[in-house]
Amino acid sequence: MREPVLKIENLSVCYPVRSGFSGLGRKRFLKAVDDVSLDLWPRETLGIVGESGCGKTSLGKALIRLIKLTTGKVAMGEIDFLALQGEELRKARKNIQMVFQDPYGSLDPRMTVFDILSEPLKAYSEFSSTQIHTKVRTALDRVGLPLSTSRKYPHEFSGGQRQRIAIARALIPEPKILVADEPLSSLDVSVQAQILNLLKTIQQELGLSMIFISHNLAVVKYIANRIAVMYLGKVVEMASRDELYKHPRHPYTQALVSAVPIPEPQLEKMRKRIRLFGELPSPLQPPPGCSFHTRCPMATGKCRQSEPPVARCGTEGTQLVRCFEVN
Repeated sequence: MREPVLKIENLSVCYPVRSGFSGLGRKRFLKAVDDVSLDLWPRETLGIVGESGCGKTSLGKALIRLIKLTTGKVAMGEIDFLALQGEELRKARKNIQMVFQDPYGSLDPRMTVFDILSEPLKAYSEFSSTQIHTKVRTALDRVGLPLSTSRKYPHEFSGGQRQRIAIARALIPEPKILVADEPLSSLDVSVQAQILNLLKTIQQELGLSMIFISHNLAVVKYIANRIAVMYLGKVVEMASRDELYKHPRHPYTQALVSAVPIPEPQLEKMRKRIRLFGELPSPLQPPPGCSFHTRCPMATGKCRQSEPPVARCGTEGTQLVRCFEVN
């Protein structure tokens, strides 16, 4: 029986926030990720989409333990990733790597590309200098950069080249799971397609499982097998790519899908946009009941009082939706 390579159960992330002057006021907590459960399968790309501030990046950072989880469990196969410490954690960490949103901010400006790429090799394993040179050359070649690149510093490259270096750094420890946190958002439009195709090719060639975080549904539609839609820290809908785009069921997902441009001019003119009104609620003071009811055109009194459970629907019952109005 096939097992997920990554299993996330009831994951929550809260940030402490102090109100009042000089940080001396009452401490409150901002729940960035709220009770999220997901499975990532072998060779699958799982897309995470939603508005800015919905908790996508916090989820990604929590998975690789860059930030501390408040509650929940993350399992890599049979290993409880959150329970690992010391040497065990160091060895397991090579299996899950991250490509960050801003390649300039994530690369040390005082290190050459060779030093940047060799650092993970020194951290996770013991290699000779010859082996390190070979692996650096292979990593650069995989992302389409010449070996001469290794002698330069990050500021000498364009944004797209820096992101290629960041991808090479994430791949050089030979991970099983890649977390890509909005890897296109800081790049020019002309470069985005190149990086997107590079990620897709690498994922297929190496057999990686990937979590791809983005606010761009058109991009996620191209690269992902399944898609999870987040709103105010919660996953409100999850389905296969085709199911989600053909039959979006949550009102928030329907609004997002309706905003995706259609490349055919005549169809673009005829399509109906679903517009959401009202402001995104503060995660410091989320509304009672369904968190989306303040902007939902289908909200009822029940939505304002109780949080909807997750319902299964779709052709094979694999589409998960958090909404009272879904049959």
